Amino acid sequence: MLLGIAWLVLIDSTFNGGFDEAVRWLWAPWLVVVVAYAWRYWGWMRERTRRWSSWKLPLLVVAMHPMLILMSWPHLMAINASGDRGLGVYEGALQHKWISRGRSSTSNILTFTDAASRRTVDAQVSQELYDSAGIGAMVHCEYRIGTLGIAYRWRYGEDKPACTLARK
Repeated sequence: MLLGIAWLVLIDSTFNGGFDEAVRWLWAPWLVVVVAYAWRYWGWMRERTRRWSSWKLPLLVVAMHPMLILMSWPHLMAINASGDRGLGVYEGALQHKWISRGRSSTSNILTFTDAASRRTVDAQVSQELYDSAGIGAMVHCEYRIGTLGIAYRWRYGEDKPACTLARK
């Protein structure tokens, strides 16, 4: 789990980059693992303790499946970052600015549609860029494309910021 947290700290991506892929690619394999485990150890768990009533094990299966997907996401990003397919450039007119607030931090997010791929990109940017960007401004972001095709960059190993305002 600590290694997963380390990957989340070291690898930067578009907002929630890789999470969609983790859900789409890993839901079925993790479901098979969880159901197989529950099937195999159902009797053992019922014998070992009387606390495992018939409704608690299915509840455990329902809880463990999304937890495994969530905990797999940073490792999927690490596998993605192990290879490099080249530079991915996203550029488009700024459509929306918003701030994602958590308990201990805030993230400034710029939303734009990439002109080349027509994909909506949510990019986390610095406070200075967030303040200077106006709706309609051209945003230019550069990320590496990893082994699995997910855009990423090393959070502490890059010389320049991922996103800038493009000159017209």
